[in-house]
Amino acid sequence: MTDDELIEPTGDFNELAAFLDSEDAPAEWMWASVLDGFLAGIVVSPTRIRPGEWMPMIWGDAPFESEEQGQWVLAAVMARFNEINQFVRLEREQPPAFHFDRGPDGEPSMRGWAIGFLKALSLREDAWVPLLEDKNGRQLVAPLFSYMTNANGDPVVTVDDVPADELDSYLVTVMPDLIRGIYAFWELREPSEQMEPPAPPRRRKVGRNEPCPCGSGRKAKRCCGAG
Repeated sequence: MTDDELIEPTGDFNELAAFLDSEDAPAEWMWASVLDGFLAGIVVSPTRIRPGEWMPMIWGDAPFESEEQGQWVLAAVMARFNEINQFVRLEREQPPAFHFDRGPDGEPSMRGWAIGFLKALSLREDAWVPLLEDKNGRQLVAPLFSYMTNANGDPVVTVDDVPADELDSYLVTVMPDLIRGIYAFWELREPSEQMEPPAPPRRRKVGRNEPCPCGSGRKAKRCCGAG
């Protein structure tokens, strides 16, 4: 989980989502639904993950076309991060309008969102163990693992009393409560049980006018070094 919010919460995630789902978006960039789940997973992570580590995963090896595009993308990502952060901290009552894929019939699909969340979880797998080993905590993430399949194509986890063809609509309804529950799980643990984040690698100090090491293409003073 995070102890602070990212800056510049003025971007429009819906505009970014529309771009990511269009043919104009680089193939290496995350789809909008995957990005939305990924950001939720970063927000409720048991240890803080610095932007310089997770942000480059969004666009992979495809650089921004211009500084203006980079600023637009980062502002939208930061705004969405803050929306989710404020929701799980109970600082806003209504959840963000999470972005899901839609099937031909218009019904939501949670698969992409779940994949994004699990990508974030994979960054700190060991830190998630206490929740996965807790009977009640495990139920908070079990529905997301139901989108993972074994070699036979069968789900590795099933949700009791929820038919497979109703899983998507079920998760769309309960998912905001699940991520709030995950955040609360870490908050309610005893201080002695808290996981310490791994020590960041030592590296030289980056000048404020140098490119930000997160790979955004922006100057450090206007990105992760702001504030």
